[in-house]
Amino acid sequence: MNGLLLAVLGAANALAGTPPVHPNSYSLSEIQIRGRSVRVELRVQVLSLGEVIEGFDRDLDGHAEDGEIAAHEAAILDYVQVHYRLMAGPIADSGALDPSERLAIRSGAVSEGPLALDPMNEVSEWVDVVLEYDVAEAGEFEALGVAVDLFAETSPGHNDSAAVTWNGVELGPWMFNAVASGHVFTATAAILERNAPAFGRFLRRALAESPELWRLALLAALLVIGSRRSASSPLFSCGLLAAATAGGVAMGHLVPARFELTGFAGLTMPLALAYLALDDLIHREGRTRLLEPLVFGAVAGIGISAQLAPDVATELQQQGARAGTAAGVGLTVMAASLLVLGAARALSRGTEQTACAPRAMRALVSAPALVVGAWGFLEGAL
Repeated sequence: MNGLLLAVLGAANALAGTPPVHPNSYSLSEIQIRGRSVRVELRVQVLSLGEVIEGFDRDLDGHAEDGEIAAHEAAILDYVQVHYRLMAGPIADSGALDPSERLAIRSGAVSEGPLALDPMNEVSEWVDVVLEYDVAEAGEFEALGVAVDLFAETSPGHNDSAAVTWNGVELGPWMFNAVASGHVFTATAAILERNAPAFGRFLRRALAESPELWRLALLAALLVIGSRRSASSPLFSCGLLAAATAGGVAMGHLVPARFELTGFAGLTMPLALAYLALDDLIHREGRTRLLEPLVFGAVAGIGISAQLAPDVATELQQQGARAGTAAGVGLTVMAASLLVLGAARALSRGTEQTACAPRAMRALVSAPALVVGAWGFLEGAL
């Protein structure tokens, strides 16, 4: 029934010499910016496109026949490129962007969208348009200008609801229409910092904000000086420590907040330092530690994840932690093969293996670590 009414309305407008009017014309767009790449995901109604693209949805009933969208893909991309324009670059003194900085489409794709309700709660057929752009390397990319005049002639009341995400930070929604057809989205200094690799930013932030990273470095030093005098022993222990820490960072967000991870890690890591330092001062022989790096590394990683700002921890979970886990596991597997050979040789000799570092050097590291660990535990407990 609705299709018949729209067809009658379109025929009446055609006889009157005026373009058809689609009162419920509406679209959704999502702009995703990552570094110097821009991706636009636009969802428009079949009926809206039928009013502006010749031969598409000839009956203006809002229904696309099989293969019709694919047949008109080039025409749809051309129309969207002209009427959904992006410009990039630093903002001029006038507060506007230079139109000559308009971005060219790197790639585009058109596909059938799912059925959904329009603003009048009527089921509509939709078309999904995905456009990808690259921003030129010259100049700082701190602002993105968007100008939208989709279906302005056929549907002057058209609205496009846009959402912009820049380096993982949502800039908030924006409604494009005849009254507000353009807007400039600007990135803050914090957003631009996210252009750097996540793992590097994580290390800088962790060194500044999380004491667990320093304690972790001291823990690794204890594992090395107290390991057996072979290349495989320290590699194996430190590989386990790296893998467990990366896994703790990646999984930290899954632990319920009620467990108060920051306080737990703040007590456990100093206690771990004191334990390993005291153990190293008492025993002369070298040891290849397995359980300690796994447990204490996981605790340290979870504590780091809880202490850092949520945006840094979340992005690291998505990118850096995977690389850290892979590196730690790879190092562990490599060292394990060497460790088996070393253990076999040690068993055949039937003697204790001395530690990597001389007794005096071990004491120079273990004694301060014992003090730091004990002090940190008492400070956290009190």
